[in-house]
Amino acid sequence: YIGELLHRLPDFVKRFNLPAEKIKIYCIEAAPKVLPMFDPKLVDYAVNYLKNQGVEFYTETPITEVKKGAVISKDKAFNANTVIWTTGVKGSHVINDSGYTQKRNRVAVQNDLSSSDDPNEFIIGDVSAVPSPDGRFYPTTGQISVAQATLAASNIIAKLNNQKTSPFTYHSLGTVCSLGPTNGVAELSFMGHWKLKGHK
Repeated sequence: YIGELLHRLPDFVKRFNLPAEKIKIYCIEAAPKVLPMFDPKLVDYAVNYLKNQGVEFYTETPITEVKKGAVISKDKAFNANTVIWTTGVKGSHVINDSGYTQKRNRVAVQNDLSSSDDPNEFIIGDVSAVPSPDGRFYPTTGQISVAQATLAASNIIAKLNNQKTSPFTYHSLGTVCSLGPTNGVAELSFMGHWKLKGHK
C-alpha cells in the first residue's frame, strides 16, 4: 500500500492542491519487523527503498487508540488527519451470526477442511481457520483459498462415494510485495526458489 501511495502522491498533491511539504507517511507496526514472510535481505531492500522516499517506520509499536487527529501507541502520538488501516483480513459476521464456534469470525476446521460440528460441512476461504503443521493457522490469502477450494471439492466427491477424505497440504507458489508500479520484492517457488528485488 505504501509504495502505491507514494507513487500516486504527486498526482494527489496536484489534483487536490495539497501542501506537499506537510505530508508525512508513517508505517506503524506492532510486530518486531515488517514483511516477516520475506527473506531479510528483501525486507532491507524494501524498507530502505521506502525510507529513501521519506517513509518513517515504527516497529514494536502497537496502536492502542485511534482518535480524531491522532493515532496513539501507548505514550506516543502520531498526529494525522488521514489514517489508512491495513491490519489484515477478518471473516464475515455471518459466521458468528450462524452459531459456529469462532474466533474473529473464523471457524477452526479439521485438517480435511470439514467443520468440527458436522463432517459433511466444508468451510473454506477467509472464514476458515486452517491448522498448519506448526500448529498455527494459515493466513487468509487468495492463493490459499484457491488450494482450499480444490481440496474441498475433491473431499465432497470422496464423501459422496463413501471414500476417505484427504488432509489439506499447502505449498506456496510465492509471495510478491509491490513497492509501486515499477519496483518490488518477490519470493517465487516454482522451477526453483527465486528471490527477486528491484525495478521492472
